[in-house]
Amino acid sequence: MLDHTEYSFPAGDESDGSSDEWDFGCISNAKKRDPVATLAPEDNLSVLKRAITAGDVDLVRKLLDSGMDVETRLGFEWTPLMCAVHVGHCELAELLLDRGASANFSRDHYTVLMAACTANSSTEENISKCVALLLSRNADPNVYSRTRMTCLMLAARNGYSQVINLLVSHGAKLNSQDDSGYTALMSAVRYGHEAAVLKLLQLGADKSIKCKSGNTAADLAKSLKHLQICRILDSSSNSVVNGALSSKAETVFNILSRNPEPLSSSKESSAKLSDLELLLHGLNLEYLSDIMADNDITWSYLLTMEKDDLEKIGVTDAEDQKKILNAVQEIHLDGVNLDTLFRLDNIDSGTEELYNFLISLRQQCCYLTEMVQDVISKFPRSTSQLVLTWDPKKEAQSICTELVAQTGDLQKELVCLRNLLGKLDPNDYTFQDPLPSSQTSRRTRVIKKLAVAVFGAGLLLLLSQARHFRAYLYMGTLGSQVMCDNIPGLVSKQRQMCRQQPGVMQAISGGVNEWISECQHQFRHHRWNCNTVAREHSVFGKLLHRSSREAAFVYAISSAGMVHTLTRACSQGELESCSCDPGKKGSSHDTKGSFDWGGCSDHVDHAIKFTQAFVDAKEKKERDARALMNLHNNRAGRRAVKRFMTLECKCHGVSGSCNIRTCWLAMGDFRQTGDYLRTKYNSATQVVMNRYGTGFTVTHRKLRKPTKNDLVYFEDSPDYCIWDHESGSVGTGGRVCNRTSHGADSCEVMCCGRGYDTSRVSRTTKCECKFQWCCSVHCRDCHEEVDIHTCKAQS
Repeated sequence: MLDHTEYSFPAGDESDGSSDEWDFGCISNAKKRDPVATLAPEDNLSVLKRAITAGDVDLVRKLLDSGMDVETRLGFEWTPLMCAVHVGHCELAELLLDRGASANFSRDHYTVLMAACTANSSTEENISKCVALLLSRNADPNVYSRTRMTCLMLAARNGYSQVINLLVSHGAKLNSQDDSGYTALMSAVRYGHEAAVLKLLQLGADKSIKCKSGNTAADLAKSLKHLQICRILDSSSNSVVNGALSSKAETVFNILSRNPEPLSSSKESSAKLSDLELLLHGLNLEYLSDIMADNDITWSYLLTMEKDDLEKIGVTDAEDQKKILNAVQEIHLDGVNLDTLFRLDNIDSGTEELYNFLISLRQQCCYLTEMVQDVISKFPRSTSQLVLTWDPKKEAQSICTELVAQTGDLQKELVCLRNLLGKLDPNDYTFQDPLPSSQTSRRTRVIKKLAVAVFGAGLLLLLSQARHFRAYLYMGTLGSQVMCDNIPGLVSKQRQMCRQQPGVMQAISGGVNEWISECQHQFRHHRWNCNTVAREHSVFGKLLHRSSREAAFVYAISSAGMVHTLTRACSQGELESCSCDPGKKGSSHDTKGSFDWGGCSDHVDHAIKFTQAFVDAKEKKERDARALMNLHNNRAGRRAVKRFMTLECKCHGVSGSCNIRTCWLAMGDFRQTGDYLRTKYNSATQVVMNRYGTGFTVTHRKLRKPTKNDLVYFEDSPDYCIWDHESGSVGTGGRVCNRTSHGADSCEVMCCGRGYDTSRVSRTTKCECKFQWCCSVHCRDCHEEVDIHTCKAQS
C-alpha cells in the first residue's frame, strides 16, 4: 500500500492553457508506525470484519494505511467492498473503491453489484446510493450469475424500484431471461412487488414474454393471486408497456384510465380510490393511501385539489405535495380544448413545430378516446332501463358510421406521414403498418431506440457509444428536447447543453467516424486495432471497463476528434453559436515581421471550452481514480489539437513581394494529431492514485513523471490474442498478417504463434498509365495473383 507520496494536483482540474509543471509523486518505501499495524494478520481480519459491519470508515482507513490489502478475502471469499455494499455502507464502499477495490470483482459469477442489489439490512435509499456509486465506477449491470440472473432481476425480486431505475438508466437489459426463462418483470410479479412492476412497465419491460413453463407475467400473477398486479398487467393499454413515458404520473394514469370493465355509478367511488392507490404507488407515496381513504378522496376530487386542500387533509410535506400536484397537472394536459390544438404553420421553419403538432394531436386523440369510453360505461345495458325510445331515426348510428370512416381516413394520413419520416434513414428503419392501437407505442419505441442508438448509457464521451451515428439525423424531426431527454446516462448539465445546442450535437456526430477511422489507422498493424463491436452497448465493448493504455488512447483521440470537428464546423459557418476566432484582429508580428490578421482563423479555443464542459461534466468526481484518469487523458487529447495550429499567410505586393501580409491561424490535419497521440500511447505512464485521492503517483521511481500532454493508465493491457468478452479483446483470428515482416504486423507476432492460413486471390489494378494530349490519362487494367495470409482462429 502507499504510505507516503508527494502531493500532486488533481487531473483535469486546471485549464487547458496552464503550464505543464505538475509534480507527480512516486511510491516511497518509508513506513509509518500505527497501532493497528502491530496486530497479527488474523486479528486484523477480525477487526476489518467488525469495522465493515459497523460501518467504521476511520478504522478501515487505518487498516488499509497499515498495509492490509484492499482485496483481502473475507467470508465466502467476498472482498471488503462486497461486504460493505451488501450492508449498505456507501461511504465505506467509496473509501474502498478509492483505494483500488475492483467494482467488477466476482466470486463464482456473483459480482459486487449483485451483492448491493440483494442487500436487505439497510434502507433502499442507502442501497441505491451504493448501486449508483458502483455504476459510476463502471460496474457492469449485465453480468449474469450461474443461473443467468442479472442485477436487474435481483433488484426486482427485492422490490427496489429506485435501484431498478438506476440499473436501466445505466444500460441494464430489461428483458433478459434466466435459466427458467424468468425476466425481471416476472421476478417482481412472483414476489408481489407492485411498485417494482409499475416501474419496470414504465421503463419498457415486455409483458408478453413467456418463461420456459409457457407462462407470461400476467399468468404468474393470476396463479399467485396477486390481484392488484393482475389488474395492471391485464390492462388493455399498450402505451405503458412499449415505451418510456414523460413521467410516473402519466404512466400510472394511462394504465388506470383504460379499465376494461365498465363501472356502474354505485361503484365509482371505490374504483377511483383503487386508482388512487396505484397512482400513489407510482409516485412512491403509498403511505398516503390511508389519508386519502379516511378523507374519502375520489379520483375526480383529486383532479380539483390544490396545495391548501392537501394540507387540510393532512398532506403537509412539501415534497409530497409537489409530487401530487405535478401528477395532477400532467393528467390535465391530456384534456385540452380542440381550439387550443397546436397548428403547423410552416414545416420548413423548423422540425420542432412538427413534433409539437404531433404531441398535441396525440393528446387530443387520447382525450376523445377517454370521453367515448366514459359514455360507453354510462350507457344503459338493457331496453328496460330506457324511458323513451332512443334515436328513432337512427341518426346517432349514422353519425357513428361517419366517425368510423373519418378515423380510418385519419389513420391513413398518419401512416403516410410516418412513412415520410421513415425515409430519413431507410437502411436502418423499416416500418410496417401497425394496428390502430399501436401507433403511440411505436412512436415511443422509435424514440427510445434512437436515443440508445445516439448515445447509450456508458462513460466514454457518450458519443463513442453510438451504434448508428446517422440517428442524429432524427434529432431535427423528433426535436432536440425529446432526443436529449431520452438519452440514458447523461447528467443534468449535459442534457441542458444538448437541448440548447442541438446543432453542435449533429456536428459532433459527423466527426465520430473520422476519429474512429484515425484510431484504426494508427493501430492497423497492432493486435488491438481499435476495432468496434457492433452488438455491444459500447462501440468498443468491454475495453473501456479496464483502465488500460488502450482506454487512455481512446479517451484522448475521441476528445481530440470532438475539438477538431467543432473547430472545423465553426470556421465553415455551420453553427450559429460560433464562427471564426474573433480575437484575431488588428496587427501582429512573427519572426518574419509584422502582419495583419485576416481571413478566418480557426476558433479552437471555443471548441476546447465546449468539449471540456460537455465531456468532463460526468467525470467531476472527488477521489475517483478512473475519473481522474479520464480527465487527464481527455485534456491531453484536447491539447494535442491545439499543438498543430499553424500560422498561414498570403502576400500582397508587387511581383509577389511580401511587403504586406495577411495571416490567419489554421488547424492542422487530424492525421498529425493521430500520429502525435500514437507516440504518447507508446510512452504512456502507468500510475496509481495517491492516498489523498487528489492526483497520481508513478508506479516505479525509474518511470518518468508524466506531463499534461502525456497519457496515463492504471492497468496492464491483455495480449489481445484471443477473444475475451470481459477484457474487450476480440482476438486476432482472421486478421491479415505480413509473412515477410519482422514487426508487429508479422504473422508470428500478430497470430500469437497459432499459425496462419494462406489463400490466393486475384487483384485488378491500374497500370501503364499514360498522359494523353491534352486532358486525360489512359491506364490499362492489370490482373495479378497475390497471396493473403490470415491468422488462424483460436482452437
